[in-house]
Amino acid sequence: MSPLDESHFPKYIFGLHDPGGQHLMVEKNKQGWVLVTEELGSDPHGPGGPDYSYLSNQGLGVIVRLNHGYHDKGTIPHSGRYDDFARRCGNFVAGSKGCHIWIIGNEPNLALERPGGPNGEVITPELYARCYKRCRDNIRSRPGRENDQVVVAAVGPWNIETKYPENPSGDWVKYFRHVLDRLAGQCDGIAIHTYTNGYALDFITNDYWQGAPGYTHLRYQFRSYIDFMNAIPEDMRNLPVYITETDQNLEWKNEPGSKWVQTAYQEINRWNSEPANQPIQALILYRWPLVHDQPQWAISTRPHIINDFKAAMDHEYRVRLPGVPTIYKAGWLGIDMPMTMVPGQTVAATLRLKNDSNITWVRTGDRRVRLGYRWYTPAGQELALADIRTSLPFNVKPGWLVPFDEAKVQAPLTPGKYILRWDLIEEPDTWFWKTGSPRKDIHVEVQALGPDYKVAWLNYSVPRTIPPDTVTTASFKLKNEGSRSWPAAGPNPVHLAYHWFTPNGQLAGCWDTFRAILPNDVLPGSEVNLANVVLRSPATPGQYVLYWDLVEEGVAWFSREGATPLELPVEIAEGGISSTPWQARASHNQADVGKAFDSNPDTFWSSQAAQQPGMWYELDLGQVQTIERIKIESPGRGFAVGFILSVSTDRINWRVVREMALNWMSIDASFTPRSARYIKIEQTGTPSWGAHWLISEITVGLAHP
Repeated sequence: MSPLDESHFPKYIFGLHDPGGQHLMVEKNKQGWVLVTEELGSDPHGPGGPDYSYLSNQGLGVIVRLNHGYHDKGTIPHSGRYDDFARRCGNFVAGSKGCHIWIIGNEPNLALERPGGPNGEVITPELYARCYKRCRDNIRSRPGRENDQVVVAAVGPWNIETKYPENPSGDWVKYFRHVLDRLAGQCDGIAIHTYTNGYALDFITNDYWQGAPGYTHLRYQFRSYIDFMNAIPEDMRNLPVYITETDQNLEWKNEPGSKWVQTAYQEINRWNSEPANQPIQALILYRWPLVHDQPQWAISTRPHIINDFKAAMDHEYRVRLPGVPTIYKAGWLGIDMPMTMVPGQTVAATLRLKNDSNITWVRTGDRRVRLGYRWYTPAGQELALADIRTSLPFNVKPGWLVPFDEAKVQAPLTPGKYILRWDLIEEPDTWFWKTGSPRKDIHVEVQALGPDYKVAWLNYSVPRTIPPDTVTTASFKLKNEGSRSWPAAGPNPVHLAYHWFTPNGQLAGCWDTFRAILPNDVLPGSEVNLANVVLRSPATPGQYVLYWDLVEEGVAWFSREGATPLELPVEIAEGGISSTPWQARASHNQADVGKAFDSNPDTFWSSQAAQQPGMWYELDLGQVQTIERIKIESPGRGFAVGFILSVSTDRINWRVVREMALNWMSIDASFTPRSARYIKIEQTGTPSWGAHWLISEITVGLAHP
């Protein structure tokens, strides 16, 4: 067998049986295959073949199937005419142009393909191999045809009509293997056929096994191609393989949104993407033209199948030649990241890469490709640090560019100068650099932080009005800006704590009582979220200062080491109602109504429009309560310049509890206790300064028994 001539292969695995539809591939610039069938007979003096250059000159791959005849004539002749047929094939090939790949016959295990029809001469593997070798020898003896591919005919899957002593059950895969066993060293390529027996897409993507006794080890549906591929002898794993027929084995189902063709090409590309698999160079759809005795398979008359084929060609399903090893190669186009970090800090980097491999980088599955890195000392010693790997944003085909907008990288814990080496890895353990791909080195200095203890209070939610002697919760987002890690456990864990003080600085209650544990260790430069931190209020109503701090148990309070604590003014007010079940609606800006009772005075509901009569805000307490006070706080000059404050138990009958035509402050209305579920504030004024109406917090006081 001669080396493969790569010029005989197009770029893509797409293909059509019979000419006529090749413009679809050319228009999409996805040149694939066209298969042509020819009936030659066995006249040893027959003429040369036609010129197929009108196909090959467009970048298409051309495969010609050489048949002795169709139906009762036999796909190959009677064994007594093999020499004549071989010379006929040689004449035909020698006189043709534009093709260098030839298939000898078709599905020889089918009774209909026998010379003489079903009752004619049985084409055993021995007879087919004898005919094939004579044809191959004659073709390749012709000048200029020494390196042409002579391809073994596809075997009909699921057909058990040809039985012989070595294969009494007619097993089609055994027939296929027995043919190949007789052609060792005398075969240039292999054709196979595969189909589904229906329209379901999982007939393509799933393994369906035969149910009949004796055949349960073989697949049914599209993946029967895998049985053929697994049966190819080891010494033929470097040969090209062509699926020269595929369809639904029923009439093509011509319906909008069909994805059968797309799914079939995706399946073969999946197979080809596995480096260990012998690649398949073509998946050829059967068939393009409208033929009088096979109208059910005419793709040319079915626009939705054509659209399905076009959609499949939106993908880069490229030919991978057998024997060509998988190339792992990344092109590094740019990296943007900090050149200095602090010990243990996690930062985001932006990278741009190009897939210079000959395979698609896939983002999911057992062999997914991810971005990773390793740390090295300037002397080249690798640090034993786990990396943070970043998934691909999408599957990346050969030649494509891929961005990584927020690839995370964590610094070593010890200050110093390091080399950060970015690389890609095909899971579980194939680092690209080990196959020859370049890595990208970034020189990074890890600098020690100044203070040991430093905290940034990035965000927090703490109630500003709390009933006395009540347990509530708060939440925080903190950042470790110190040089020491915050351990969550061990002999000296870091905890969040709080203390209550009076406005004049006197401690209200016990010091050093309450603790909130961290969910995990917090390295320098890292952030942590603390939710549902338990907070108990003082028993005496009044104004207080709530003081939050961190403590490394048995070592130090952070504030005493220079860290800034969080100090918040909080009112302890008797009779407050929990806002947990509250709901609200408003005439304006419904999206933000909850900000008026979220216990965070820094957030607020805004009318998002200048105050005008008719604006309203309505609060639902969730159940009827007996109340005697309503406070409505507004930041800045966002107070209602005129208002009517009403309550109701049924949202039908309203009672006014406070009304002011001209107002200059937040509302604080005390009144005779009354039952209420709904509270409504109607804005009645028009400010001269055009201010929006703002509500930062609503507090409702229960009546005393």
